[in-house]
Amino acid sequence: MKERPKTSTRLKVESFDQLLNNFKASYFAGALLVQRQMLIDDLAKFFNNSRWNGEDFMLMINRHVVTPEMFLYRLSELLPRFFGLKEIAFFRFHSSAAPAKYNLTKMFNLSGVFLPMGIGSKEHHCRRWLPIQLLKSLAQNKDSEQKSLPQIAAQRSRFINLNEEFFTISLAHGSRLNKATNLSGAMCFRINQPFKDTVKFWDDPAIPIMDVNESCERCGLSQALCSDRAAPAAIHQQAQKIKTREKVLDQLIRDLG
Repeated sequence: MKERPKTSTRLKVESFDQLLNNFKASYFAGALLVQRQMLIDDLAKFFNNSRWNGEDFMLMINRHVVTPEMFLYRLSELLPRFFGLKEIAFFRFHSSAAPAKYNLTKMFNLSGVFLPMGIGSKEHHCRRWLPIQLLKSLAQNKDSEQKSLPQIAAQRSRFINLNEEFFTISLAHGSRLNKATNLSGAMCFRINQPFKDTVKFWDDPAIPIMDVNESCERCGLSQALCSDRAAPAAIHQQAQKIKTREKVLDQLIRDLG
């Protein structure tokens, strides 16, 4: 694999082969750094707990001596094969301190459900989603030493207008390379029967349940119901206008018929 970037953050992508080889190298490096059987044993024990415990999750990461992102990435390789958790998704966000901007820098989605990533380049990611909430919390923390320590939380993310719910585990911390940047990663599990059978703490009452959407522009919640709104619901309003117009036309056709 000669054609691949030599830095952990790609400065530019010059070819598809370069991008593919970088993915292969990352996969191989993760397999070397996080020993498979040890992690499987740790996860089996962790999933068998009846209560969510973020400190125990951090202990797993520290035990394997890797970054939170690398740990979540390794989970995505093992969970489908060894735990039957195939409907998962991984996201990584970067945010600037001021003004607050949230950029999706990496993702893969095996869930079959559209997750709140913001389709258009000018759309605003749902601010209720856990990785965004943690980044907002980090931005408010002025202690640089505390910001370097990962924050961890769990959330049951319930999609508005969809009969879908996800269990989200997210970690966020300040960037070691750029003090003005914060990072967050999220592993999302579709709450289906295999997940309920495997993860005993899936319905822990201490885990907050949050209604989320794809982006602010696509969300019909009013400002009174969502204080986190970052942009008007332009796309949602346009869709509603089209539906109303179609309804009026259908009624007119029926009346004329």
